[in-house]
Parts: sequence; C-alpha cells; structure tokens
Amino acid sequence: MVTERAFTSDVSRVFQDIGLDINQIGSLIGSNRVSDQDQFRETESKDFGAVLGGGGRPGFDVTGNRVSITGSPGAICKTPITIKGSAIIRNVTFKCDGVNPAIVVEPTARLVLVGCHLFKGNRQASATDSYVNIQAGGFAVVSDCMFHGTQTVGLLVRNQDAVNTNYAAVSGCINLTGLPSPACYLNVGSIVSVP
Repeated sequence: MVTERAFTSDVSRVFQDIGLDINQIGSLIGSNRVSDQDQFRETESKDFGAVLGGGGRPGFDVTGNRVSITGSPGAICKTPITIKGSAIIRNVTFKCDGVNPAIVVEPTARLVLVGCHLFKGNRQASATDSYVNIQAGGFAVVSDCMFHGTQTVGLLVRNQDAVNTNYAAVSGCINLTGLPSPACYLNVGSIVSVP
C-alpha cells in the first residue's frame, strides 16, 4: 500500500467534499483557539470559552465570569495564572514558576480545576509555598488532578481562609510529590459551600 502525504489543498478539498469549511470545523472545536506560544486573552466578559493548543505559553488572568478553558494535549502554562472571575479549567499542565504557585484564586473568585497536571521542579523541593493558592474569600474545587515534583516542605493546595475551610475542596487527586497527605492540603474540605 502506498501512502501519500496530504497537502493543505487536499485537506481543504476533503472538507469541501463532506460539506464543511474551516470555520465550521473551528466552531466544533471551540469559540477560541490559543496556539503554541500565543498569549491567552479573553474577548468576552461572560460565557467566554477557549481551547488552549498544545505547547507552552505564559500565564494569564481570568477576569470574566462563566469562563471555560480546555487544554489540548500538551497545553502548558509556564508561569502563574490568576483567577479573578469564575472559571472551569480542564486538561492543562501548569508549571510552578520557581517558588510561586501555578494558580492563584483571588478573593471572591471561583475556580473548578479538573483533570490537570501541576508541576514544580525538583530544584524547588524546599519551597514553602503551594501549587494552588486560594486567597481568603476565594472558592476552588480541585478534582482529578496530579501533582508532580519531589517536595520536602510546602503545600499542594492552600486555602488562606482558615475560618471558611468549606471554600476549598480537593477530591480524587494524586499526590506524586512525596508530601504527606492529607497534611499537604491546608484549610481544605471535601465540599465547597458558596454563600
């Protein structure tokens, strides 16, 4: 069997043959696609959705409400992201920048983080900070994530609101850092209760 390489014109022809154009294909994938090295930028203040393409990119601020972000295989944020609105983020790898957390949830912000990898380099093994930092008054659910990188001190998820431990929840995560569970989660419950 001889296999020929497809060229752009051939691919376009295939889409024409099945009655789809590139814009229709794009709408099936997501309202916005962020390619490798591109900076994430919200274009709507509510109901904004984006697909982060594979490859690395700098961190970003999520300021809108009802934001949905899904990572393609290999989507990596190399510097911290800050949640200032409300967001659901899925399937993204987050790299902690030195001793800084990979994700910061600001007061009154809401985050649901699902199926993500969070990585801190082994050279940061004695960093006392966390992978995810929830500031007092912020809300977060971290579910089905994996935490990577050998650590000797510090936390995976830190809720800075010691009074309202029901503002942060961790469920179904895998800790590959060497930190003892559940001590690696500070002020975190199993159910988030939003007033």
